[in-house]
Amino acid sequence: MLIRLIISFILIYSFTQSFIFALHLHGHYSTKEFFRLLTKFGIQKTDQHRPDDTFGYIYGNITLDCPINNCSLTKTILFLILDYDYFLPLYKKQRMQSCSDMMKQIQTIAFHRQCNVDGTEDFWRHIPCQQDQLCSDEDQPHNVIHNQQFTFKIRDINQPRFWYLSLISCYWDPTTCHWEKVDDNIQINYDIWIVNGNPEAKTRDNRFEYHFSFDIYDLVEVYSICILFYLFIPLPFLIIKMRSLIDIKHPILISYFLFQLLFFIGNTLNLLHYFIFAYNGIGVYILIHIGNLITIIGESILILLLLFIAKDTAKCQSNANDNNSITITLNEPNCTLDECKKNKINNCDILISTSDEELLEQKQISTSLTNTFSHLIDLSQFHLSHAALIHLQSQNVIYIRKYVIWFGSSSLNDICLKNFNHSHTCQYISERHACLYYDRKNNLFELLNYSEYGTIVNDLRYGLNIITDNNNNKQENESLPKCYCLTKSYYHSSWDGSAQIEQGTVIKIGCHDFLFYRHIVR
Repeated sequence: MLIRLIISFILIYSFTQSFIFALHLHGHYSTKEFFRLLTKFGIQKTDQHRPDDTFGYIYGNITLDCPINNCSLTKTILFLILDYDYFLPLYKKQRMQSCSDMMKQIQTIAFHRQCNVDGTEDFWRHIPCQQDQLCSDEDQPHNVIHNQQFTFKIRDINQPRFWYLSLISCYWDPTTCHWEKVDDNIQINYDIWIVNGNPEAKTRDNRFEYHFSFDIYDLVEVYSICILFYLFIPLPFLIIKMRSLIDIKHPILISYFLFQLLFFIGNTLNLLHYFIFAYNGIGVYILIHIGNLITIIGESILILLLLFIAKDTAKCQSNANDNNSITITLNEPNCTLDECKKNKINNCDILISTSDEELLEQKQISTSLTNTFSHLIDLSQFHLSHAALIHLQSQNVIYIRKYVIWFGSSSLNDICLKNFNHSHTCQYISERHACLYYDRKNNLFELLNYSEYGTIVNDLRYGLNIITDNNNNKQENESLPKCYCLTKSYYHSSWDGSAQIEQGTVIKIGCHDFLFYRHIVR
């Protein structure tokens, strides 16, 4: 219902405005309004070799809106034609409704038979004019267009210029030469034409410039070229699709063709208006409003299409990063000890103080665990970089489907550790214990400990303090309470950085052991 009301309002408003504010102006004016700006029009530069054909012409009829026998007229009002320099001071003072203030500058240069015979500018006509007669200011009838009551010829050999047409309810008394505001209720009909070029010429250089202001010259040509582009750009693509018998149902293709269609329809409606405007000087302004509305809808579809493509491109890049890795076997770690020493991955130069025999033993244990639990893995369940966690006590498999995985005792975590231990709850687990996250750029997983109790990764303890070997730390760690099921760590102190999680890594959080399983494919 609301949409219908809005559309109806636009139609009615556009229909009425087309008769009032078009370049072929016709309408009604009452002196109670005091001032009305009719329009602004750009007059072209005059060609000195063909002055009569390149003048700007303003002509028409302005008469009383009443039967001649039933109304009388004692005062006239003014029809003004001013350029910007003279119009701006007048327009700023029109709210005061003081004729003397508004006309103070103009009266010194405008010609008037009784009050200013030395005036050089032809800025006004006293209206209304007598029915079927010329206006009183037209002293050269041969300059008036046939069947019209007044004519202005505007000549400017320097540059194009905007001219402002207005009606003002002011009367210059020829006896006292004082300005008076017309308080009588006078109804006036006006029918005014504004053109670039001689209306009585048999031929014209360009029909699409005659009724148009100079600032919108070549507008018809511009719309025509745009329509040709919107028509022929998608045409080859559409023909190829039809020949290849491909069913066009993809949302991107549908959005693209819909955007092209709406832009084509909107610009066609605008072009149709300007074609009619070139013929009669009025056009059909409702076509402009409908065309602009359709074009806005097309622009919205284009924006949605670009957002959809950008989102799809980001997803493709993410998938490419996931698959752009080195092919390894199921039971082979991502990097060896020598590579770790060479590249210093994850601060391995600090943690490498463990003997080579111990690390070799850990590698053998990880490989053995991976072989033992590999039968639990369902490869079809892999989503993010083909990674999973196996809870060794319960043998539950957790497939990693997020970039960030939280461990802890709270149910708000991604992995709530209370769900894996029905008999008792470990006292060395925090609500937010540790975080496992995936680095897409480097294609690896890392773990950060956030708990005061620490997290053990491959028998290396990661906590909130710095690794030192002094006796005070050893005594302090030995005095701490220990969970009955925790295995003894090779380190009593801990490293507060991140741990790189690789294929076969064992993560110990309190009483819980998780085996990290990763199946990386090319």
